[in-house]
Amino acid sequence: MRGIVVAAWLALAVAMCPGGLRGQQLPSWLRGYYLNFATGQAEGSVTSAAVSDVQRLRFMAEHTVGVVWFDIAYEHVLSLTSDPSAGSVLGVLVSPIEGDWLNLDWTLEDSEHVHWVHRLDRINIKAALGEVVEISAGRQPISWATTLVLTPADPFTPFNPSDPFREFRGGVDALRVQAFLGPFSGADVVLRPANGPDETTTITAAGRAYGSWRGWDLQGWSGVVHDRFAASAGLTRTVAGAAVRSEAVFRDEPTGAVWRVAVGIDRRFGVVGRDLVLVIEYQHDDFGATDASEIVTVAQSPAGQRGELQVIGRDAAVVQASYRISALMGVDLFTLWNLRDPSTLFGVAGSYSLSDELGLRVGTYWGVGQGFDVMTGPGSEFGLLPFVGYVSLTGFF
Repeated sequence: MRGIVVAAWLALAVAMCPGGLRGQQLPSWLRGYYLNFATGQAEGSVTSAAVSDVQRLRFMAEHTVGVVWFDIAYEHVLSLTSDPSAGSVLGVLVSPIEGDWLNLDWTLEDSEHVHWVHRLDRINIKAALGEVVEISAGRQPISWATTLVLTPADPFTPFNPSDPFREFRGGVDALRVQAFLGPFSGADVVLRPANGPDETTTITAAGRAYGSWRGWDLQGWSGVVHDRFAASAGLTRTVAGAAVRSEAVFRDEPTGAVWRVAVGIDRRFGVVGRDLVLVIEYQHDDFGATDASEIVTVAQSPAGQRGELQVIGRDAAVVQASYRISALMGVDLFTLWNLRDPSTLFGVAGSYSLSDELGLRVGTYWGVGQGFDVMTGPGSEFGLLPFVGYVSLTGFF
């Protein structure tokens, strides 16, 4: 009952502030975001049929005092489900980042059908030291990725590649120093403590440099990632109107050398007077499973428990296409392959802008591949996933 009341309250919070959705009721330094995400899924090989609803209410405040800048994001996430054992292909959609060092996440209710949490997703302070150097401390978004979807060389918070909502990158608890050396060049150093799945604290401390040279965008970083030495390089170059991207990272792990590599190409085309954006990427990840028999082991590995894996398979590919049918309407196609199983995750979605601040999205996801066998276990990564349909409403105010 409490969860139902809260769900109604969150919906009412948006419904009662139409002026706020036009930016007229909040001060300029305060903004908000509301997501209502409802799903229905069919019965799968390891999941039950179920319906669920996730509501996310987020307030974001930014304020500058002299050379000091404050950034805070506070949110409530309410999840309602008809069957708690059903799981979901999008189950990590709005989950907190794994390994937060600061205790800024709190549970208000965790019952059979209701899960209600609130958290400070960002809270950091940034200060300018002269015209070149900035220092920031606290929970903040950091990304060192070169590729767009599959980003194994990013040591911080990779997106779930099937997540249809990427408005906000989750924050990590870190100290960061940045030096802006030119329009396309700079350097930064990050120190991040994180809590591991075994309740121990690991340290990520690395420095990065980036710049441009003769049409190449270059970046590289090195240091320790979760207490282990790591080094990475990334390259981007425009060829025939397309951006060709690549990144690779070497990790010195207790089990030996680990290589994580991704290459991709993305381009914008004009089709019937509208934009079509196409992204194609391939990833090889030594952390991943070589076949279906390793799926459970990899998911329970330290890298899996820390949220470092975007996919379970050792070799994966993605094709993503987005087309604007009109100024208000768009369609997205998504395909993610585990090349070792093999299995595939398909996604189709359509979006419509109800106004400058309100957006409606309707879509489906479904997996194709071998399902679960009681004798041998998982038959493939994406064959375990059921058909999922969803509708969402997002609002900014």
